Amino acid sequence: ALTARDPATRVTALACPLLVPLAEEGWVDDDVAAAVARRYLTELFVRDPDIDTIVLGCTHYPFLAEQIQRIAGPRVTLLDAAPAVARQAARVAEQRGLASGRAGHGATIYATTGDRGQLALLLRRLGLPRGQVVAARLPCLLPPTTEAKLV
Repeated sequence: ALTARDPATRVTALACPLLVPLAEEGWVDDDVAAAVARRYLTELFVRDPDIDTIVLGCTHYPFLAEQIQRIAGPRVTLLDAAPAVARQAARVAEQRGLASGRAGHGATIYATTGDRGQLALLLRRLGLPRGQVVAARLPCLLPPTTEAKLV
């Protein structure tokens, strides 16, 4: 999409899968996170030393944005894709009649297939809004004879 707007734009992609468990553990501001981010960014800048913008293309990466910015340096702009994704999700919900249409704020509920206590601790460490943490029961994880019920 970017190159369609400007053919001179260069896009260099790099998967950074080890950043995900660091964010999930809340290890975002320590030497381990810095070392992993530095290793990925070194590879990225070897591929293209003229990178001026990094798009944080995973929901976990914004939690490591300070580390990434520190390593990438002040000449590199970080873009968090999450706000645009949230706006698009709201548009789709509205188009499909899934938006409540009620004014005001709803409840925050976090669903996890993992340990609820661990998620609650992580949410506090990351400064995310308070909310109920529930067990997610996904149909694909249940035995075939079990009725699927999302909570």
